[in-house]
Amino acid sequence: MEKEPIIFAMGIKESGEYEILGFYISSKESHLSYNEVINDLYSRGVREPLLFIADGIPKLDEEIRKLYPRADFQLCTVHASRNFESEIREYDVDIIDSQLKQIFLSDDREEASKRFNEFKSIWENKYPKQVYNLERKLNCLFTYFRYPKPITKSIRRSIHSNIIEIMNK
Repeated sequence: MEKEPIIFAMGIKESGEYEILGFYISSKESHLSYNEVINDLYSRGVREPLLFIADGIPKLDEEIRKLYPRADFQLCTVHASRNFESEIREYDVDIIDSQLKQIFLSDDREEASKRFNEFKSIWENKYPKQVYNLERKLNCLFTYFRYPKPITKSIRRSIHSNIIEIMNK
């Protein structure tokens, strides 16, 4: 039996409540399969989402902007951390994981940037490519800091508890 990905769409209301928008079975996970999800959400009346959060599927942000040109895009910080940690020595994983969590759980963008710069000064000599790749994505990793605190808290809670991954299991 082959495994098929289930794409799970969840919304966060202004009140901070979560709303399940749909489950979608796809033959593979790609920007095209996510495009089907985005089109379905649009056809069902989702008109002005403020923010999409997803893992690093290439071209996904382009697909989103076709129907939702004003929506922001946030990379999943859990996936970004896992990707970073998959390319480093095993004995550095725990400390790096802890430091990345502190960056992404910062109270605001300024604090997160400061923590990232400290992180960079510690690790860029040992892991230059990984630090560079993470730094290139910071705008998409810090998008949620643009939102009011109650919404930011809901976004961070959903990202860091990885509620979508939990739902998938």
